[in-house]
Amino acid sequence: MNMEAGGQTAWDSSQYLKFAEERKQPSRDLIARLSGEYQRILDLGCGPGNSTAVLQARFPEAEIIGFDSDENMIRKARADHPDIEFIRGSAPGDLSRLPGTFDLAFSNACIHWIPDQRELILAVSDMLNACGAFAAQLPLTDEAKFYKTLYRLIAENWHKIAGIHNFHNLDQTGYYNELSRYFQDISIWETDYYHILQERKDVIEWYRGSGLRPYLAALSGQEQEEFIRDLSGAIDRSYPLLDDGRVFLVMPRLFFIARKGEIK
Repeated sequence: MNMEAGGQTAWDSSQYLKFAEERKQPSRDLIARLSGEYQRILDLGCGPGNSTAVLQARFPEAEIIGFDSDENMIRKARADHPDIEFIRGSAPGDLSRLPGTFDLAFSNACIHWIPDQRELILAVSDMLNACGAFAAQLPLTDEAKFYKTLYRLIAENWHKIAGIHNFHNLDQTGYYNELSRYFQDISIWETDYYHILQERKDVIEWYRGSGLRPYLAALSGQEQEEFIRDLSGAIDRSYPLLDDGRVFLVMPRLFFIARKGEIK
């Protein structure tokens, strides 16, 4: 979720959760790669708490705190998971105000929204214990077909919203170089997720819950309708149908696990 104070437009948890299981799968896969046990865990950019619940199922004895800047997401998380503590705040600035230190900082599809990645990694390192770990997953937006289609459409016909800059993630080399300043053991890998959607219009529904929000917020109601109509046409041309009428939403995702020291 957006973690920058006063930055991006508000999130809609109900829209985001239309594809809850698909969005949750990368968090399950990242958690499956985590060895060892953790007593205190921070879910950085927890959103509506779907990844936090997966963490709780995997580490039932741990104290887990969900952390997100968006009021709507935090409210939904607290309602759906009343047994988990959720704190509203922005990263990296508010991380130092969290109580105590952590054994694991976990983040699913969040950190690419944060402008200063170097400052974020330093702040996460500072809040971890001596053997703590930072585990994150983020979509590789520059490699995703949807964003290539979106950016081409904006460059051709929608100059009004050409200045919007949503994402601030580094590439694989950039993350390794920044993480290696503070962490001893680093693993980085990529996975392409072939999410199977019922029809082409679901591609836009998916991104209405994430990357399309700032673009739509910058347009009037009529402009939004025109923009979505143009985008739908571009999606129809870019996304071939499968034999049963469904469509692949291919999502390249980057993962890393960085440890400050050996696992206890």
